[in-house]
Amino acid sequence: MEIFRKEMKLLGYSITSLGKEMGKGASNIHGWINGDFVPNAESIKKLKQIGFSDTAVLNPSKEVEV
Repeated sequence: MEIFRKEMKLLGYSITSLGKEMGKGASNIHGWINGDFVPNAESIKKLKQIGFSDTAVLNPSKEVEV
């Protein structure tokens, strides 16, 4: 499982709810999860404030064991 998706679930977010929290569309959140792109500096700061790890925001598609 991608680390970003794992942490998102642990923090209680769905793609939709995280998108609303971040002011981003679901396509942005999907892009982070799939590794199509990484969050920008402003999004990284906000993600870390709500509990995401450095690894999740800097390498969101990294595979981790569940």
